[in-house]
Amino acid sequence: VVSAQVICWVAEFALDSWFHIPLFSIPSAVLIILFIGIWRKTHSNDVRVSASILFITFLVVLNLIETTAGDWRIAACDVGQGDSILIRTAEHSAVMVDTGDDPAKLRACLEYFDIEIIQTLVISHIHQDHYGAFEVLDEFRPENVVIPKGYVTESFRYQLSKIFPEVIVGEAGYGQRHSYGQWHIIQVGEEASDSGTDVNNSGIVIYAFAGGVDALLLADIEVTAQQKLVSSAGDWGIDIVKIAHHGSRYQHPEFAKELKAKIGWVSVGQDNSYSHPHPEMMALYKAAGTRLFSTEECGHLYFDSSSKSILTSRACSEL
Repeated sequence: VVSAQVICWVAEFALDSWFHIPLFSIPSAVLIILFIGIWRKTHSNDVRVSASILFITFLVVLNLIETTAGDWRIAACDVGQGDSILIRTAEHSAVMVDTGDDPAKLRACLEYFDIEIIQTLVISHIHQDHYGAFEVLDEFRPENVVIPKGYVTESFRYQLSKIFPEVIVGEAGYGQRHSYGQWHIIQVGEEASDSGTDVNNSGIVIYAFAGGVDALLLADIEVTAQQKLVSSAGDWGIDIVKIAHHGSRYQHPEFAKELKAKIGWVSVGQDNSYSHPHPEMMALYKAAGTRLFSTEECGHLYFDSSSKSILTSRACSEL
């Protein structure tokens, strides 16, 4: 009975830590082989329990060592019910796509990834949960800011000029494509009214190639904009997709299938009132073979180029 309980405990811990610890790294593989060997060669409950305790202890140590944000390339910050994506450009610098709406959470993310300079700030669209914390970036000296040319309020422009008085603000317009080295603006929606759906569909979509991984950042675009994106591109074969609109139900039914993304990141807040991530969205992406992870469950999500793994700032399971 004791052995059975220990097996369940070890299995549950390992599965919960599956994407938090790169289990296919050499230290993890050696540890797992040793544990299985000891378990098979002994019939003593005492030895098995001791081996299980040592296994858990070493997993915890590996967890502390291997999940520091070392050789990361692209990350989704845990900023609650909002978006903030980092694309690493140098050891202590990055491009930031959106800021979320919680200054404390944004600061915590920048500290976690050891960011000192934001080279470019992209505001995908003018909704508070995508730009509300941008005053934090004053001390990070962004060289320029990119905003959509569509619906932009005078209040927002005033805030930009107050916080970044000497920063160049560029506007990306509909039908334009812009390249900035390892990341590219590939779609900007049409000029919008102030309706929520129009503003969402006017957002900036970014393709990034970072450290050997292809990522597509979909802002909050809904069905109409997703349809235009699908019809304008060929075979995607994306590694990581930042799911549109925090995993809302407003997803084009063929979009997930066309993307063929290996991993989907959902940037979402705990106990939100929008039913995000929505079961319909999860069903679409899972049917397309995409594995889904959320900031709500996993904290910060990031791709580590050394281990070629998706890592997280806390232990979690996929959605």
